[in-house]
This record gives sequence, structure tokens and C-alpha cells, in this order.
Amino acid sequence: MLRGILGWMGPAIVVGLSFRVFRGDPLAPLAVVLAALVPLVALVRVRDTRPATAAHLTLALPGLAVLLAAHAAAVADVVQLDGVPRWVAALLVLLCGAVPLLVRQASTWVTAGVLGCITIVAALVAIALVTWTPPWSAWTHVATRGALVFGERSRWVTDGRAMSPGATLAFDEPHRVTAVSAAQWHVTETDGVRSITRERRVVVGDSLVLRPGDRLAVDAGAQVKFERGKRVPGTVVTGVEWGDARERRTVESVSRSVGTTVTFAGAALALVPPAAAVTLGGAAGAVAVAVVLALGAATWGVYAMYAAPELALGATIATPLAELPGSVFGVAAGGAAVAVVGVAMLALYAAAVAATTTRVETVAAAVSERARAGAVAACGGFVVIAAAATLWRLEPERLLALGLGLLATTWAAPALAPGAPRPVLTGALVGAGLFAILALAADRIGAGLLAEHPALLAAPAAWATTMALARSRARDDGP
Repeated sequence: MLRGILGWMGPAIVVGLSFRVFRGDPLAPLAVVLAALVPLVALVRVRDTRPATAAHLTLALPGLAVLLAAHAAAVADVVQLDGVPRWVAALLVLLCGAVPLLVRQASTWVTAGVLGCITIVAALVAIALVTWTPPWSAWTHVATRGALVFGERSRWVTDGRAMSPGATLAFDEPHRVTAVSAAQWHVTETDGVRSITRERRVVVGDSLVLRPGDRLAVDAGAQVKFERGKRVPGTVVTGVEWGDARERRTVESVSRSVGTTVTFAGAALALVPPAAAVTLGGAAGAVAVAVVLALGAATWGVYAMYAAPELALGATIATPLAELPGSVFGVAAGGAAVAVVGVAMLALYAAAVAATTTRVETVAAAVSERARAGAVAACGGFVVIAAAATLWRLEPERLLALGLGLLATTWAAPALAPGAPRPVLTGALVGAGLFAILALAADRIGAGLLAEHPALLAAPAAWATTMALARSRARDDGP
């Protein structure tokens, strides 16, 4: 049972949940609940959801490849923010993904995953002790805070820090920004209905006062310094908005909630096998790992916004886990803590690779021995491709949504509909085609929701196609 949970709770899920909470995503509470509960529901289902033919399995495997790439990218981002070169991070990801393909003993990787989970929780306990604030008090403090401002000891106001590539800051109050390195600044000033962008070459020590409504963009890597006690630009304005976003009550938010639910639930049915025998110890362990990892990831986001809201400046998905320890423990101790967290994420990645490979091998073995060997070889190729992809700055959150959505559409949805192999394969093909169209073209036609969650339409289409063809075939074969 634990192995099935660890196949689901990979690094991209953990890092993604922490980032959703940190940035005040309206769907963060739903995502945390789904991440904790849908694998448990999948464990206790009566009938397995698996491809019945080699062709269907082949069509479903690309979703697994994208998911492994999301996990690898998330781990690489955490490790790289600790100062590790990108190529070293890629090599670590490759090694931790390849070893489970060679050492197939399940208990080894279950132990590695559980130790990774314990490490992440232990780091949270240390943060709670240093800040002398339990998670629920941290959440209450942030959610009732009038403004999210730069703290007295923030590096953004003491020494200055480098802006992330492509970051543009919008200001809602007068703010003096000081250059810590020579750079080119691009200031957009709004005067009524007109916007004027001015370029300014600054040297170390130059300052500029930005007015409400102004926007600032600087060269990638340029270092700047902000004023103490001022609002953090580019993030939610107040803690109240962070804790209770208005977007949760809109029609669009409801639609996104449905899309997230379809994506998560369908992927869990594909990744998590049903438990052959439910024992008290196994059930307790599975529940503990799923709930603790989901809530632990959310707590990282809460503490990041509580202790260092300025981390939202140009934040990436790995920011809460990779940069919060430095803000709480200091530079030296924080670096050591992030290294420990990085090792924990690598352990979770290895456990996820081992669990998903075993899942695919088991499903393929039910088709044929040849399919089993091919599936294992494919998983090895996916691990290599995922590691190589980390050399580029991919978006783990986007990869995660695509990987989970593809698994829900091409694997779970057709298999949920009772039908012969041909209708199931046809349904998977229809779902895959529609998923690709929505993922690639929905943004261009203004359908942002469908671009974010293509499975919202593609998975039901795959299921409905399979059902329709199965019923048509039953009528043709009937008396």
C-alpha cells in the first residue's frame, strides 16, 4: 500500500502544493485535500483501472513520461537553488532515477520514501521551534495581517538580491528602489490612460522612487534593494486576501476546481494500484504518508509567507522549500537545511520512480511478457529523458498538470468504461487527440481554463467514446 502512495506523492506534487499555498492560489485548499485523499480512494477500489492491450498501454505511457519529467524538474529546481550547478543537479536526478531500475527490492525504496517524508516533516518542526510558532498560528497571523511587508532582517533590504529572469514588479505605494549592481532598468509609468516606458542605466547606489501604478523590470540577475516596512510588490496585497481569495467564489474558480478534481482523480486511478489485501498496519502507513506529505507541503507554504513574504519576488515553484530555511535559520544553517531537504526530495523521486515502474511492469505483464519487457525499457528511457530535460528551465507545475491530465485521459478514463479492447483504444485515441488540441490551442482562442486543465473535456470525451462504441458493438453482437 505504501508503495502505491509513494508512486503518487512525488516531488512535483509536494513542491507544487507548497507553492500553491505560498502564493495564495484560490485552489490550494482543494489541491491539498485531493493530493491526500484521491490515492487513498484509489487504493480501496474494487476493480483495477489498467490498459488491456499493448497498444493502449503504449498510448498511455507518454503521460507517465511527462509526469517523471515534472518530478525531475521539481527536484532539480530545489537542488539548484541551494547553489548546485544545473548539470550537477541533472546528474543527481539521473542517478536517483536510474538506481531503482537496477535495484528492484521494493522495501528499499519504500524505506527511502518514508525517510524522505520524515525529513521534510522534521525540517518543518525545526522551523516551528525556531520561529516559536505552530503552523495554525502562522496561518492565522498571515491571514489577519494588514499588509505583507519587507522584514527588518530581509536580505532584500539589507544586502539586496538578484531579480529572477523576466520578473516585472508592480507598485501600489511609493517605494524607493536602490541598485546594488549596474544594470538597465525599464520603468513603465502610467499617466491616466497612457503608459510610457523609460529606460535608465543605473550604477551601484543609484535610487529611484516608484509611484503607485508604476512597473519596474530589470536585467536578469541585476541586484536591487528595497525599503524596510514597505509592501512586497508583485504579490498579494494583504494577508486577508492571501487567506481568503475572492476568486474562490467565482464561476471560473468552480470550473477550475472541477478540472483539478478530474485531473487528480483520474491520474490517481492510473498510478495507484488497488490494495490486494488491506491490513491495519498497511492502511495506517498509507494514510499517514499521504496526509502528512500533503499537509506538510502546505505548511511549508504557510511558513514561507509567515516568515519571509518577500520570497514572493520572482518566486519559482521551489522557492518555499529552497529559500525558507535561509530566512529562518540564517545563511550557513539554512544552506545545510536546504541540502538535507534536497536529499529528501531525491529520495522521494527515487521512491516515485520505483513505484511507477513497478506499476507499469505489473500492468504490462498482464498483457504479455514482451509488453512487460518493453514497458520496463520505456521507463528507463523516460528516466534518462527526464534527467536531460532538467538542463533546461522547464516549469514543473505545467509539466505536472499535463502529465496527470494525460494519465487521466489516456489511461484511466477509457479503462473505466467497460468495453472490448478496440473501443477502449479508440476512446483513448480520441481523448489523446482532444487533449493535445486543447493543450496547444486553447490559449490562442481565449480558453485559458481548458489550456490549464485539458482533461476537463478530454477525459470525459475518452470515456464517452469508449462507452458509445462498446454499446454499439453490444447491439451488433446481440440476438
